[in-house]
Amino acid sequence: MKRILTAILTLSLILLSIPVFAVSTGGTSAQFLKIPIGPRAEAMGGAFSGLADDGSALFWNPAGTAQFNRAQMVGGYIGYVAKIKYEYFAASFPVSDYDSIGIGLGALNTPPMLVTSIETINVGGTLINNIYGGAEEEFNASDNLFIFNYARRFVFKDRDLFYFGLNLKYIRESLEEYKDFTACADIGLLFKLNESFRLGLSVQNIGGSLKFITEEEQIPQTMRFGVSYYFLNDEMNRLVAATDIIKYIDEDIKVGLGGEYTFRDLLSLRLGYKNTDLGSLSAGVGVIIKFIKTRRIAGEIKSVEMARVSVNYTFVDFGDFGQTHRYSMSFAF
Repeated sequence: MKRILTAILTLSLILLSIPVFAVSTGGTSAQFLKIPIGPRAEAMGGAFSGLADDGSALFWNPAGTAQFNRAQMVGGYIGYVAKIKYEYFAASFPVSDYDSIGIGLGALNTPPMLVTSIETINVGGTLINNIYGGAEEEFNASDNLFIFNYARRFVFKDRDLFYFGLNLKYIRESLEEYKDFTACADIGLLFKLNESFRLGLSVQNIGGSLKFITEEEQIPQTMRFGVSYYFLNDEMNRLVAATDIIKYIDEDIKVGLGGEYTFRDLLSLRLGYKNTDLGSLSAGVGVIIKFIKTRRIAGEIKSVEMARVSVNYTFVDFGDFGQTHRYSMSFAF
């Protein structure tokens, strides 16, 4: 046991010592990586790195997928501000009693935008920049994300002790004819202290930068530390509260708080808060549909869940920028 605790402490120190914030906090590229993925997590104020127990887990803490004992798939849509659309998909598959692999995809697209040009003219010997927009010239911007995930569970005396996960990520940005791509990684740990209490730590977007024309900027490296606790966890009621401390390389520390109540494993209600300038309050709902079959097990007729479908919706208030709506459908089988 002492060796295992030493290993846990060592892994945590390694993650905390990664030089995520070793550069100046200037501008960063690939800002779409900051958009929270998954209506359940976002409804809980983005407090999910210490829980990470649904199909969107690899977007929050790559270690979370090691918790799954069956395949998980999720697809979703985010109607973001300024008519920006973000679509995503993730799938995770246990490949042994201890290991799982997964993939994640994300695609963000902006509506057509008018081209703005700057023309320098000479007026009486003085150079003046004349800014104008072409009424017929438009351009589009897009971002794409691909993730490969590997996660492993570590067991002590037939009990899950902690989970480790790694994401390898490919990122591509396009702005009209300008395009660039990069690669980076996420590392995560999730500690299961008991059946109710979990701690999570993830470092995201390690390495990688994007260059447009002459300007090169790194992507928004991020560290998350999360805690979750189940106050109720039985067949009738589940109540979990969670909090995340989030540090982006180019922003001050953020804190997310949230909770979820689930009745009879069929209906979930969620509420969250995050101390950001945009989207501080969030609320959501989820409905679970189960597919049950009866089977004879050890001479007894028992009901066995073969699969489940979860439909989730979240509303986030962005103040003067309006509201955003997020939807997802997930499958476990």
